[in-house]
Amino acid sequence: LESLVNELEVDNNVIFTGYISSPVDYIVVIDIFLLSSFSEGTSMTLLEAMSLQKPCVVTDAGGNKEVIEHDFNGFVTKNNELSGFAASMLELSINDEKRQKMGHNSKARFDRIFSAENMVNAFCHYYSENK
Repeated sequence: LESLVNELEVDNNVIFTGYISSPVDYIVVIDIFLLSSFSEGTSMTLLEAMSLQKPCVVTDAGGNKEVIEHDFNGFVTKNNELSGFAASMLELSINDEKRQKMGHNSKARFDRIFSAENMVNAFCHYYSENK
């Protein structure tokens, strides 16, 4: 990837951080959260981005399409379809109003479904119904 970044001459705009145990400091300063996984469970980093009001562009790997509601709080693109992923990035990059609305929607969706309180309640309900 580093050679591609250099070839595209965007190396001043890209940081390869490697593993970060607490990515919040990075997520808080970005405009759009990108998750281009080929394989994924449910990404905690994706949930963190939503909690910080970030619009998200993700591939349809794993649980991503259950977390991101397409065209509501982000875009879900096909796995390994670079043109769709790039087009989604571009749309959010040039459309401030849509980017802000999707960011707001991310936070609202996170609070409604994925907050700690809601997750605990959902697990308690599930276990009480399936004794």
